[in-house]
Amino acid sequence: NQDSILIFSSRNLGVGPIRTRLDLIAWNLSTRRLEWINKEAGPKGIGTLHIPLIYGEKVYLKDAEHITCFDPKNGDIIWQSQPMMGHSQTPLLFADGKLIVNPDGREMYALNPDNGQVLWHKSGMEAPASASHTLYHDGKLYSNGITDVVSKLHCIDPSTGETIWTM
Repeated sequence: NQDSILIFSSRNLGVGPIRTRLDLIAWNLSTRRLEWINKEAGPKGIGTLHIPLIYGEKVYLKDAEHITCFDPKNGDIIWQSQPMMGHSQTPLLFADGKLIVNPDGREMYALNPDNGQVLWHKSGMEAPASASHTLYHDGKLYSNGITDVVSKLHCIDPSTGETIWTM
C-alpha cells in the first residue's frame, strides 16, 4: 500500500524489575497505528542510541555490541553481527555496496549487507569513540578522530579497507 511507515529505535531504561532494552518500532503515519515492535533489537539496551539505517529492503541498527539487520515488513531479525564493542557516535553507512561500521573509532568493519559477514576489518586508527566520524565521498571513506594531542584524518578505500593516506 501507499502508507508512510516511520521506523525508529527507543531505549527503555530498566527501573526495579524492568530490564533495560533497545526496541525497534514501526509506526504507520497514515493510519496512526503501531505496525510492529521488536523488543529484542538490543537486548542489553546499552550503547549510543542510533537512528536505524534503511537501505533497500532491510533495516540496520547498531547497539553497543552488534549490528542487527531486520525485515522492515515485520521487524524480524534477519542476521546479527559478531560482537563489535564500542560507543562511537558514527552512524552506519553504505559505501561501495558494503555496510560500514566504525564501532569504537579505533576500528572499522565492512559487512556484507545481506548476511553480516565481515568483508574486511581495519584496526589501529588512533581515535577515541567520542570523537570519531566517518563519511563516504567520491568513492572514498574519510574517518577523523582526535586523541589527547593529535587530530587525524584517514582516507580509506571502501573496497579493501586499505589506508590511502593519513594526515
